[in-house]
Amino acid sequence: MYDTRRNNKLIIIIAIVLIALFALGLTCGDDRDVIVNSNDDMPFDDDADFDDDTFTDDDSGYAELEKCVIDGVPYRNLQKNPDNPCYICDVKKSVSEWTEYNAKPCDDGLFCNGRDLCYGGVCDLHEGDPCAPRQCDEEADACVDSR
Repeated sequence: MYDTRRNNKLIIIIAIVLIALFALGLTCGDDRDVIVNSNDDMPFDDDADFDDDTFTDDDSGYAELEKCVIDGVPYRNLQKNPDNPCYICDVKKSVSEWTEYNAKPCDDGLFCNGRDLCYGGVCDLHEGDPCAPRQCDEEADACVDSR
C-alpha cells in the first residue's frame, strides 16, 4: 500500500533543502557568477573579486560595477576611506568625493572618553567615561578602583 504520509514528509524535506540552497546562493548559474572577497580595505582592482557592490545595467546585457573614483583612485561602493573611517564611497551620493559615514563606530585612540562614533566626517562623538563611578586609567586602558 502507498504511504502518503511518508511521501509528504519527503517532499517537505526536499523543498526545505532547495529553499536553503537558493537562499545561500548555491543554485545553478552561468559563467558570469561573481566570487566574493571580504577585504574591504583594498582599493578597487579590475582583476580582484568584489563584495558589497551594487551594479548598473548599461543595456549591454552585462552589469557594470558601481564605484567611486576619488583623486584618481577607484574604490568599491560602500568601501571606507583608508585614511579616515568616517568617510565612505557612496555612489548614491557622489562618485567623485568621499561621503560622511555618520553614526558609525570609530576609534580616536582614547580609552577614557568611551565608545566613539563618526559625526561630520570626524571621530568626534564619545559615549563618556566607561568606568564611572570608578576611575579611568588612560595609560592602562582600564578601569581602576579609587585609592
